[in-house]
Amino acid sequence: MKIVVFMLLFVAALFADRDGGPYIGIGYGSATLKDKGYYGLDKESAGGLKLYGGAFINKYLSVGVEYNGDLKFTKQNREFSPNLMDVYTQAHYPFYDDMFDIYAKFGVGEVHYNYKGFTMVYGIGASWRMSGMFALRIGYDFYDFGIDENLDDSKDRGIYVGYGFGAIEVQF
Repeated sequence: MKIVVFMLLFVAALFADRDGGPYIGIGYGSATLKDKGYYGLDKESAGGLKLYGGAFINKYLSVGVEYNGDLKFTKQNREFSPNLMDVYTQAHYPFYDDMFDIYAKFGVGEVHYNYKGFTMVYGIGASWRMSGMFALRIGYDFYDFGIDENLDDSKDRGIYVGYGFGAIEVQF
């Protein structure tokens, strides 16, 4: 998967036009866990760091990879702190002389906890381009993954994490 991500980003950066190009971002957000009572968590929300990078293919489409970590949901003496890594594509709609942008995101990824699992990623957001290089972004991502209780590679329990965030982005 790492080779596919690298090749995807490399090819996208090669074919980027003047309105495109690589970008990196860092942000912080708050996540809410919905587990249907499986973990019975005391703290249903947690804050966490978001790191991402990718490339605009043009001003309407981008691809990227992101990492969301440090999410700590607690239950008495036990905690559930997944790390979420994903690959995504975003469809953008720029307006007002390309100063503002709204987007929709779709992707896939991995959840790392005591196991490795598969997750689907959906999201929406908006950004404000302060200059040709810097932008402020807000968004909401939704992760849908499962817990394999009996280790038979099945999704025995559904877990949903909603992640609202704010970030600063640098485009090269």
